[in-house]
Amino acid sequence: MVKINFMYVLIGLVIIFMIITGVLGLKVLKGDKRVIVSDLETKTSEGEVTVDLTPKEFNGGKFYVDIGVNTHSVDLNGFDLKELVKLDINGEVIKPISAPELSGHHNSGTLIFKVEDKPKNFVIKIKGLPDTNERIFEW
Repeated sequence: MVKINFMYVLIGLVIIFMIITGVLGLKVLKGDKRVIVSDLETKTSEGEVTVDLTPKEFNGGKFYVDIGVNTHSVDLNGFDLKELVKLDINGEVIKPISAPELSGHHNSGTLIFKVEDKPKNFVIKIKGLPDTNERIFEW
C-alpha cells in the first residue's frame, strides 16, 4: 500500500485550483476567441481625480477595460465617460460603446470598446476630467 503525504496532495490541489481559476495570470484562448489580457498592468493618473485603467479581456469583437475614478474634492456627476474616453489603435480612434456612469466621489466599472482584433499596442485618452486636461495611458 502506498502512503501519500497529505501535504503533497494539498499542494497539488491548490496548484490545480490556481490553474483553473487563472490566478497564475495565464492567457486563455477559447473557441469563442475570448482572450484574457490580465497580464497587462494597471495604469494610474493621479491628481484631484485619480483614474486607474486595467485592460481585462478581448471577447467577440469587444475589448474590456476596467476603470476606477476616485476623488475627495470634486463631484463627478455630469462627466460622461462615453464622450471623454477614446481608444487609439494605430491612429484609429474609437469611443466606448459602454461606460460606467460617474456620480459622487468613488466610481468603478468597465469600459467596452468594439474592435476587430485584440489590440497589442494602444493608447487610451481621457479628456475633460477635472485637474488634468488630458490623461494619456499607453500599453
